[in-house]
Amino acid sequence: MSLDYEVVWEVMNDVEESIQQLKIIEEMIEDLNCKLSHECDSDEILNAAMCVQGVAAYMQQKLENSHVKAWNTVVVPLHKQEFSQGLTGRGATVAFPFRNEEKTGMIDLS
Repeated sequence: MSLDYEVVWEVMNDVEESIQQLKIIEEMIEDLNCKLSHECDSDEILNAAMCVQGVAAYMQQKLENSHVKAWNTVVVPLHKQEFSQGLTGRGATVAFPFRNEEKTGMIDLS
C-alpha cells in the first residue's frame, strides 16, 4: 500500500488542529477551576473540577505525544522518500520540524 504525502500531511495537520482546540478547552477548565476555588466552598465540587482538569491535561499530553510519534514515524520518512526521489514533479514542499522538546526533542528532516 502506498501512502500519498499530501493526504497524510493533511490528516496529521487536522490532528494538530484538534490538539490545539483541546489545549483551549484545557485553559478554559483551568480558568473555571480558579474561579471555583475563590467562589465555592464545596470540597466535592472542587475535587470534581480538579479531576476534570487533570483528565483533560492527561488526554491532551497523551494525544500530543502520539501525534509527535506518528509524525516522526510516518510523515518524515514519507517526506524524505517522496521528495528525495523526485516523484512529485512539483516544487519542493517545506516540511517544518515538529517540536515537542519536553518529551521527544526535534524531528530531523535532513
